Amino acid sequence: MTRRTKAGSRAASLSTMSDIQLSLKATKKTKTIFILTYTNQEFTTKHKQYPDRVDIGRPKIKELDEKQSLAHPIDIEARLLLANNRISDRLYNNSSLLFSLKYSIRTQRSVCLMTTIWPLPRIDIQDLSQIDEQRPTALLTNERSWSRVSSLINLPLVIQAEPPNADLNLLRQLSEGLPEQVEVIYAVGGGLVADIGKYIGQMRDIPVVIIPTALSVDGFFTPLAAVREAGSVHYVDTKPAERLIIDWDVIKDAPRRLRGAAIVELLTIVTGLLDWRYAADRNKNTASTRYLPWAASLMAGIAQQAFKIAEGVGEGRIESLSTLLDLICTEVRLTNQLGHTRPQEGSEQYFAYAIEPKVSRGRGVPYADLVGPGILIAAALHGQDVNPIRETLLSAGTRLSELEPDDIIDTLHELPDYVVKHNLPYSILNELEITTERARELLSITKLDR
Repeated sequence: MTRRTKAGSRAASLSTMSDIQLSLKATKKTKTIFILTYTNQEFTTKHKQYPDRVDIGRPKIKELDEKQSLAHPIDIEARLLLANNRISDRLYNNSSLLFSLKYSIRTQRSVCLMTTIWPLPRIDIQDLSQIDEQRPTALLTNERSWSRVSSLINLPLVIQAEPPNADLNLLRQLSEGLPEQVEVIYAVGGGLVADIGKYIGQMRDIPVVIIPTALSVDGFFTPLAAVREAGSVHYVDTKPAERLIIDWDVIKDAPRRLRGAAIVELLTIVTGLLDWRYAADRNKNTASTRYLPWAASLMAGIAQQAFKIAEGVGEGRIESLSTLLDLICTEVRLTNQLGHTRPQEGSEQYFAYAIEPKVSRGRGVPYADLVGPGILIAAALHGQDVNPIRETLLSAGTRLSELEPDDIIDTLHELPDYVVKHNLPYSILNELEITTERARELLSITKLDR
């Protein structure tokens, strides 16, 4: 099977050929984009001038040897972009430019394609007093959140629940006990009630409306519910909420430690990308979670912007909080497109999963209190300078002193076995050899020992 590009080139299907010879021609009047995903170790080019990567708007020219090794025994997405006036004019001195690439395919692996790419929920920015809900409603909330907004919202309540945690058995009981007359679920508060609302909504096929009282997690926007089972966090596919309502007056008046805590979700990209690449270098990613440089680049850009807005988020500036909302939406859209969360979920979150049972005592623990320290530990394990990350977390209002040093040390000792036991995606923790001395050194480096 073949397909023709706009420039008339023909590309052979990888499913039918083990060795492929490709020819691309381009003139100054031609704009050719050719995209190919392959698994290989090396390629050969007949020309030493080659745009080695896509850098939107500024493709770079690199001098290559006749044989250039990629040194990556992983899935790689190669994008050759030949665009008028974007590549050096010297490439167009001849009437045509011939690229001949020979791909040596070492193995064939089937990739399970997604059947659904979920959108974001509908997001309404409005005063909560403007809500006009007529459907019989089940309310999921907690005492603190509801006390802040109950005077603003008039809902036709059938039942109200204040679940203390996201234990899977509890969620099943709540779902089974939902009255038949309920036509919509409102989740008012933080990530805990949002996850529970989405889970019950999925089980009972009922729409969910989420009202965050702080921008504390990206789970408000995702088609997943994080549930607790057997001492770890598992993600259950749901679907996005029907609607998300943001009232900036409510958000900005939230406690500083919660108001913009979802910035931690964006900073996990720093260590998530390190683990994703770490696994790729060792050929440990699955076919469906293969390392994609273009996705890594986009996610890194999101994280970079998070560093810039952290201080404003901590101070409760609406402009910064609005940018935080935009960045979260962009991050969720991208992970929805990829069909997985590897670019922002790695050893920092596995640490949080492992330590949560030690500190929760049956109650939900603010996500940022667990993952913030996890980011610092993961960054230190990867040999990164943790000080800029620590300063950014603190400026955004993240608490970094809520975990006892002894609990951190115990968790570090458990992590190598924990990630294997729970079959978590490969990360630096899979090769971690931790001693008490090394654990205390990590505490000192991250300043989590005080």
